[in-house]
Amino acid sequence: MLLRPFGSVILAWIVSFVLPMGKGALGGLPFWPSFVGLVLLAELANYAVHRGCHELKGSNRFDWLWRMHRTHHTAEYVNVLLTYRVSPFWGLVGGLPWVATLGFYLGLTDATGAMLGVFMIWGIVTHSDFRWDDWLRNRPAFAPVLRAIEHVIVTPGLHHTHHGFGKDGASYRNYGIFLSIYDWAFGTLLIPSGRPARYGLPGKRPMWIDDALSPIQLGARISTLRASAEAES
Repeated sequence: MLLRPFGSVILAWIVSFVLPMGKGALGGLPFWPSFVGLVLLAELANYAVHRGCHELKGSNRFDWLWRMHRTHHTAEYVNVLLTYRVSPFWGLVGGLPWVATLGFYLGLTDATGAMLGVFMIWGIVTHSDFRWDDWLRNRPAFAPVLRAIEHVIVTPGLHHTHHGFGKDGASYRNYGIFLSIYDWAFGTLLIPSGRPARYGLPGKRPMWIDDALSPIQLGARISTLRASAEAES
């Protein structure tokens, strides 16, 4: 509650510094073209950053990006509270906050507010444990229709797959928030046949303090210092 507004202030300062003459420059544009353009741009920005977080995992230079996003994946459950389980620094790198900040600064106030509302509401829908799409997926008459819809719109099934591993789980697929068109276009769309076997990440979980403050890794540093002190004594 405190860090997200603080992050917004930082982003607003950066955008105004980079585009000092851009304030309100697009304020006269009509609502619907602005709204559609912002949704497409925000989803593309989210896709690029989100996919980078996963695919740069373990790299020497950018592993911090994965550790910053990892907080959202270590939970062994998926429900609406998971929407808010993020690193306090995620708002500084996520694609959606940057596009929203730019939209507000350029004067697209109504369209940007509506765009944010759609993404926030849909994030709750796709993280919900209320799986209305299961009913459609398990009925032969509706399954083909649902499959077609999932090439455009992210359903809970698509996003639950992203948070799972084992059967019908794949954290390296389905990066979209609201639209799955970029997953479809770039070959990362995976339509599941059911719920994932397990949620979270395989292997040992990080210390809670590292999970909460990623990518600082404060807990790992404390453990290292403690081990060094014990070795010296």
